[in-house]
Amino acid sequence: MSTHLQILLGRERGRVYPVAGGSYVLGRGSDSDLVLASDIVSRRHASVVVGAHDLRLTDLGSSNGTFINGARVLGEGVAVQGDVLLVGDVALRVRGHTVPALSPPRPDSEPGTSINLAGNLLEVPPATLLRYLAVIKKTGELLLTSPPLQSRISFTRGHIGEVFVDARKTRDPIQALTAILRWKGAFEVGTSTSATSSLLLGLDSLLPPVGSSSRPSMLPKPPRL
Repeated sequence: MSTHLQILLGRERGRVYPVAGGSYVLGRGSDSDLVLASDIVSRRHASVVVGAHDLRLTDLGSSNGTFINGARVLGEGVAVQGDVLLVGDVALRVRGHTVPALSPPRPDSEPGTSINLAGNLLEVPPATLLRYLAVIKKTGELLLTSPPLQSRISFTRGHIGEVFVDARKTRDPIQALTAILRWKGAFEVGTSTSATSSLLLGLDSLLPPVGSSSRPSMLPKPPRL
């Protein structure tokens, strides 16, 4: 199977790495097989073994973690075509022979505005987006739309504070976020307009770790992206 890794989030958004069968090291160091432009990515961050039908991803003791569809990889994790890998703060989708072009960045996501990042959830799924904000220790707000619904999620140093759906604060953020994982609309990431919440939620509660060293979760399994 012809396999490519396409960067969805990162300084080199849109870049495509062709990966044939074999083993590759991903990292920011020049000695890595796939060099990722990021100060958050470790020099030798993760390794990936490309097989005939899947990829096997292993974290190499990185500082900021390796994830599949937003779930932390412990030991060796398995990804297939369509899945999204997050290596530090660089998100890469596993593509097959055909690699579609990404949509152009929105004008209001350029530097100098209150919007730090904007896009659509078909390209960057909610689970990967939430984990990305956790990895970069974001303090601010994530605005999501999936017509006719709207949501606002506050972050404090990467931890989720409050979750609002259609302007109403949810009493069960896990339940609300589990539903939001299925959304396919648009997103914006900006600065916070509300006070910091005293109740902070870590993402491992929503997206339990996966891989050969992870324990089975008692939480409902998130939808496949």
